[in-house]
Amino acid sequence: MSELESFLQWALSDPLVELLLARSFLTKTQFEVLLIDIYSKRMGEVLSEKHRKRILRKTSKGAFFRSLKQAKNNVSRALFTILLLGYVGVLDSPELVPYAELGNRLKALIEERDSEKIREALVKLIEGSVRELTS
Repeated sequence: MSELESFLQWALSDPLVELLLARSFLTKTQFEVLLIDIYSKRMGEVLSEKHRKRILRKTSKGAFFRSLKQAKNNVSRALFTILLLGYVGVLDSPELVPYAELGNRLKALIEERDSEKIREALVKLIEGSVRELTS
């Protein structure tokens, strides 16, 4: 199993990833192809069609790139939504600080994959923060 495949296996089975993904604008397939695209670019790898199909269980080249385009579009739209809300004053900078901190905590969680207490605390913190922002 390659490093990419190991990473995908972890990412797609992590409970926190599942929770965040369920509340995101991405489908599981879009998330997976986006991870493959970003990871392979960061590692300087060019995925052969055979390798990509093995990772994605026989997905066609067209389906892969269609899902990738949809994923990038969804991420772009989410970012523009945040920018729009910030521009009109709905999200002032101080209100966004906790989310930047949450992002950093989530990155730290990758190092502590087995720590269920940290994961549960982050889930509660994320859900509470999002509820507070959207209420």
